[in-house]
Amino acid sequence: MSNDALAGFQARYDQHAADPAEVVRLFVEALLAIETAPDLAPQMMCTVIARNLLTATPGTATGYALPRADQTIARLSASPAIARALAGGTPDAAYADADLSRFALDRSYSARAQGVDYPAPGKAKLFVACGGADTPRPITLARNNAGQWKVTEWSSLTVGVKRPAAAAGDF
Repeated sequence: MSNDALAGFQARYDQHAADPAEVVRLFVEALLAIETAPDLAPQMMCTVIARNLLTATPGTATGYALPRADQTIARLSASPAIARALAGGTPDAAYADADLSRFALDRSYSARAQGVDYPAPGKAKLFVACGGADTPRPITLARNNAGQWKVTEWSSLTVGVKRPAAAAGDF
């Protein structure tokens, strides 16, 4: 992935920043990029994460860095199935069936405890369907002064998933 690809990602964010569901999809795209473009994935993440969680870092493509990004990158690099499960990958297919077109939010899970303007105006709590877990994973966002949605909490998206079916008996 090149700087042109990052610019394209940023342009898609700018186009969809008013839609929290699309911002979450873009965040999952950034998590998937840890496997395919580990050099640019952190900058993709910085594009969609709230600035108050970032550190100003001159010389980077976005001008920001994510503190402790190496922890997220190490976790997802060691287990690419985590990000793939967020893109519809399943343990039966060893997560090889992941595709961003299969990304989905689960709006029925905990229906009263999610949505835009929940838990407060300008906030959003959504649940990402996860092919490798029994329940969807929560993510929270906040709307900034420009009306753009930014990710504010995503730790549940980076926890483990079920082992691929082929590996379940291999211990």
